[in-house]
Amino acid sequence: MFNGQCCTPGVLLLLVLHLHPAAALDNRVADTPPRGWCSWQRYRCHIACDDAVSRECFNERLIRDTVDAMVVGGYVKAGYEYIALDDCWQGPRRVDGHIVSDPKRFPSGIKALAAYVHAKGMKLGLYTALGNNSCAANKFVGPPPWSADLQMGLGCDERSMPRCARAQRDIEDFVSWDIDHLKVHFISAAAATLCPHTSRSHSHPLSLFS
Repeated sequence: MFNGQCCTPGVLLLLVLHLHPAAALDNRVADTPPRGWCSWQRYRCHIACDDAVSRECFNERLIRDTVDAMVVGGYVKAGYEYIALDDCWQGPRRVDGHIVSDPKRFPSGIKALAAYVHAKGMKLGLYTALGNNSCAANKFVGPPPWSADLQMGLGCDERSMPRCARAQRDIEDFVSWDIDHLKVHFISAAAATLCPHTSRSHSHPLSLFS
């Protein structure tokens, strides 16, 4: 505890000399904080449409129009390079368990959308949840209990980490779609029905998926 008296200069110098530099990867990734546009701030889970072109709806047209507007408006040149699809982009899983985008609102698929975003000089981000489902899952797959094809999350249980039922397969799908950023919503298998009070979003170590 401090007693109100400052350390002597000699002590301060000793403390500085014994500090070790923090280890960091010299790969130029995240040299600056990620900047861009996220669908959740304005559109959340507005999916009261059944197509890819309706305005004021979270769909393919919205993302392409937003990308175009950010390029024309000079935002990309100013460093706002990310466009992130938050919750509710998903559709029911395929019979083989692979995750897919909603076939009506994102019929071209995420890989094609990523190609469009990259062609404009931007980067694409996606959302997933740590547990079996996301907070907004009831909006697009219905209320729990969820069958296997309606479980959109990575299937991790905080009590048995790092075992995650679908993480490896989902991450491989995301990589194959050429996405650049992944938001992992920290929702456990049991807490998804209690959102937003029991959830938080942050990046998880990659070892979680190994």
